[in-house]
Amino acid sequence: GGSGAPEQHVVFGSAPGATAVPAGMKISATLLPHSYGTEIHMYVKGAPSGTLCRVFLRGPDGERMPAGTFRYRWGEDSDAVLSAAMDLSDTRAIGVRVGKRTFVAPAGAAGAA
Repeated sequence: GGSGAPEQHVVFGSAPGATAVPAGMKISATLLPHSYGTEIHMYVKGAPSGTLCRVFLRGPDGERMPAGTFRYRWGEDSDAVLSAAMDLSDTRAIGVRVGKRTFVAPAGAAGAA
């Protein structure tokens, strides 16, 4: 079971404080609370095929909690299901490093505010 909090949808580049996403690229995530931490459904579109994507959550003190990696494949499934041990209620941001660029968006308590 989860913490009872609802899932949260995050669209990168659309919220105040979020890193701008280049034209032609779309990044979003759905965060779901679980007893073990947070399940992350990460969606990336518009990166070069084969690009390594590293996902992380950021906590209240700015610490990063790794959530896993995946390779973006054009024309195939463009989303990955990952997880992090950080509780969604403690999460302040979600980030993804796509190749050499890092994108961050408010999430968890910060995204719900």
